[in-house]
Amino acid sequence: MFVAFVGAMDVEIEYILKALSNIKKEEYRGYTFYLGDRGNNKVVVTRSGVGKVNMAVALTILLDKYHVDYVINSGIAGSYNSKIGSTSISTEVAYYDFIIPGYGFGVPRQPNPYKPSDDIVKAAKEIYKDDKNIQFGKIISGDRFVTDIKDFDEYDYKNSVAVDMESASVAQVCYLFSTDFLIIRNVSDNLSAKEYNANESTEPDNCAKIALKFIDNYNKY
Repeated sequence: MFVAFVGAMDVEIEYILKALSNIKKEEYRGYTFYLGDRGNNKVVVTRSGVGKVNMAVALTILLDKYHVDYVINSGIAGSYNSKIGSTSISTEVAYYDFIIPGYGFGVPRQPNPYKPSDDIVKAAKEIYKDDKNIQFGKIISGDRFVTDIKDFDEYDYKNSVAVDMESASVAQVCYLFSTDFLIIRNVSDNLSAKEYNANESTEPDNCAKIALKFIDNYNKY
């Protein structure tokens, strides 16, 4: 398979790059794309920059240039419910800050929430069935580093397993390109900048290891 791996920050793609062989670098439209091999899989990796627009632009360019089978977005996230160091995997993804008066949350005429395919979620649940440190559920995104539940405005955040600044834009772009996706995020903090700073250097690698396990095994399903 041909897999796209996108991370917002350098620290979120470094471990993946070390795990690939035969890497070559391509520059295109201001972005650097790394192409390499992981077993029988071809992988293209890029760093988008932090935030929804940065991720949307980078992923749009990637999907236009490279016709991949699916996209993985891996990295770190906060969470109201999930414990620090655990891994949250998307069954659905939504914006918590896209609000239109009279309409509510979500992008008009598009799914709310966005969902990866049943097949990719089913495979992920099978691959990680013995890992008690992984939870599946809704991941929510907005252009804000959340440190207070008031940051969610009126959004029902309590049923989410992670909150970040890019996942919903990944899901939206993949929806528009008819490309499957999976979001994998390790929890760095429970809505705390102090906790985030303490875990920023370790949790991205831990999450990348989880993502690689999916890439290595998805062909079997």
